[in-house]
Amino acid sequence: MIGAGLLSRMRARAPEVVAFCLLFGFTDLAAVAATPSASELQAIQREQEQLLRMEEERRREQERLRKLKELQPPEPEEKPEHPSVPESERCIQVDRIRVLNADIVSDADIAQITDPLRQSCLKTNQLQQLLQQLNDLFRDAGYVTSRAYLPEQDLQDGILIIQVLQGTISNMTLGEGRRADRWQLYFAFPTSEGEVLNIRDIEQGLEQMNRLASNNATMSIEPGQEAGTSVVAVTNKTSRPFRVEIGRDNSGTNSTGILRDTANVYLDNILGINDGWSFYFSKNARGVRQTRRSNSATGTFTVPFGYSTLTYTSSYYSYKTLSEGDTQSFFYSGLSTSDMLELSHVAHRDQSSKTRIDLGITRKRARNFVDDSRQSSSRNLAIGHLALAHSRRAFDGVLSAEIRHERGMKILGAKEDDPDQDHGEAKAQFRKWILEAAYSRNFSLDENMALAWSSSANWQYAQDGLFGSEQIGVGGLYSVRGFREDSLSGDTGGYWRNELALNGIDQDWGLFEPVVGSITPYVAFDMGRVLTNRGDANEKGTVSGWSVGLRNDARYFRFDLQFSQGLAAPQHLEKESHEFNFNATLRF
Repeated sequence: MIGAGLLSRMRARAPEVVAFCLLFGFTDLAAVAATPSASELQAIQREQEQLLRMEEERRREQERLRKLKELQPPEPEEKPEHPSVPESERCIQVDRIRVLNADIVSDADIAQITDPLRQSCLKTNQLQQLLQQLNDLFRDAGYVTSRAYLPEQDLQDGILIIQVLQGTISNMTLGEGRRADRWQLYFAFPTSEGEVLNIRDIEQGLEQMNRLASNNATMSIEPGQEAGTSVVAVTNKTSRPFRVEIGRDNSGTNSTGILRDTANVYLDNILGINDGWSFYFSKNARGVRQTRRSNSATGTFTVPFGYSTLTYTSSYYSYKTLSEGDTQSFFYSGLSTSDMLELSHVAHRDQSSKTRIDLGITRKRARNFVDDSRQSSSRNLAIGHLALAHSRRAFDGVLSAEIRHERGMKILGAKEDDPDQDHGEAKAQFRKWILEAAYSRNFSLDENMALAWSSSANWQYAQDGLFGSEQIGVGGLYSVRGFREDSLSGDTGGYWRNELALNGIDQDWGLFEPVVGSITPYVAFDMGRVLTNRGDANEKGTVSGWSVGLRNDARYFRFDLQFSQGLAAPQHLEKESHEFNFNATLRF
């Protein structure tokens, strides 16, 4: 009877309970029940695409930094000085010069050295210089243990014979020669026992091992038991293969939370084949969790195969926020996932340059919701890419460039375009080209300090309308600084970034050295332009901004403090008077 009476009284007061809930904070019910207008829905979808694009830019920046480090050209080599040979009076008539067993270099390179000396009477010092030039040719090509010499011969017929002894590898060693050591050598080095020794192959193998921060691999070339053979002895001083970084920054947005907590986890050589594992996590640090949040996670796995590297990257991003209108509010949310498989191959390297080819496929999935209603902007994409990258030491610095082609494909469950869709609508089977170039150089001030100038440009051209995640964004931490909250985006456009930093401010910080390290002040100027946006004709124009900052690099702590200001922007773009960005990370 008591339960029945209570139920009766609750039914009688139901209208009052509903009114109380709507009045004192249970506004989600009202938000869900409302339907956004066309203009409100368009603004929400634009914000959703911007959030997905910002997350894509962060992921691309991480990938760009990883590849830029791997593409770094070799350090310049010092050429050995040749002892002078006194000139002799007697000469030998040479009509032809034959170089035997020299297939490690091209006939044209050999002829360039020998042809000028034909039909000549050569003195002893000229013969010595000829051998030195041939040995320099072998060394520049990487064959540092191969050499040319003059065998015993009769020069009555006017034919000079030069024999080449090709230096080979008799053995490669690492550590104690255990099975695990042999596996590391097998996966890292593109050469093995019995092959002609080329220092470029050895450099490649060392770089593949030293991609892992826990490795510090070096090598020495020692004489083998037989003439012309060498032992390549690799020494690897390993450190802890497990590293953790936790940090906080303010790179978020007002809609999902400015402050973010981040974490990075690195695992090295878990499988014993120089494999690298990295995991990145981030979430908004504070805010009303029910009304705004964002979470992201990225995992990357890499494994080398000599001159090739296989990379798999998987990422996840989700967000939820409340859009407050003049008369009603709406929850909008979304998630995106991305899986990329890529094979990179170093097609060529020499003493000053490196050329790489990338081939890969990416599957992207995006879901957008307004009040739990799935939007038409949700899609699945499959994107194939082919890239050619080159770096070299030039103009007293390092110059690099990459050209990349991306194409939407009808595989892996990707969305297929409607043949009758409007020209301005975004296409899943799109085509676009990306061109990147960068240059960096140090200007020495004294023995310890130097000005470091770096400049980079990125340009994208698309033949079709693009979804927000595939457009180029101009404005933000990774393009034009000074426009964190509002930026331009389009199908075709680009940006140019410049930074001047003062390196070498290293003081004796005593007990604080592990957390202070080196201090680097810097100033930057960026500018960018969007030429076309087929989905929004007004989304174009030029922006520019500048920054001044201070960063450090220490064993246990890293920070970056930056003051930025937008200088120029189109009238429709909101330009803040200034903004302050920071990033602080603890390393374990």
